Amino acid sequence: MKLKRLKFIGILFFSFFLLIANTSCTSLIEDEVDKQKEEEEEEEEGVATMTAQVNGEAFESYIIGDGESVSATINIVSTGGYLGAISGFDFTIGLKRPKAIIFYFIGDDYETLSNGEIYNTITPDFLSRGAYAWYNQNNGEEEGNEGFGDNKELEEVYVKISSIDKEKMLLSGEFNYKGTSSVTGKKYAITNGKFSNVPFELEE
Repeated sequence: MKLKRLKFIGILFFSFFLLIANTSCTSLIEDEVDKQKEEEEEEEEGVATMTAQVNGEAFESYIIGDGESVSATINIVSTGGYLGAISGFDFTIGLKRPKAIIFYFIGDDYETLSNGEIYNTITPDFLSRGAYAWYNQNNGEEEGNEGFGDNKELEEVYVKISSIDKEKMLLSGEFNYKGTSSVTGKKYAITNGKFSNVPFELEE
């Protein structure tokens, strides 16, 4: 009788030990998963990206570490207005054959530049409020460059600053624009454009 009771107590103790060990182990695993998620989120926050579709083909530019494939500057002009420029380079077909997206946004007062600012008018002279954009693609030595850059070739433009952090100096937003090469007559539609966490330099 005593032996059975001891056996029963032993089983209970062992079951309790397994339950505690399992709970502790599960807790450790959950902590590790949470930590890994936090680290991944921090890494994502630190990566600057620019993505778009150029005539339906993917364009991707990003910064990891000391990379320089996407960048931005905002110049404060003497009148108190500002001229912002964002550029991205896609090297997926090789360093010697980059694709380049560059656009500008011009406003009246940097102090009032805030989240949600939209530029959908083509600026004629970089002095009036609006935006300007161009696209270039290097197809190698034999085929040369293609794209457009003259303001007469730009037909539509849309730039939105979704987020500007003036303390951390980071920009995020959206863009779309269209243009036609005056040399070849080829049309270019840059759609679904997005830029995220792009560091910018403020120049006065």
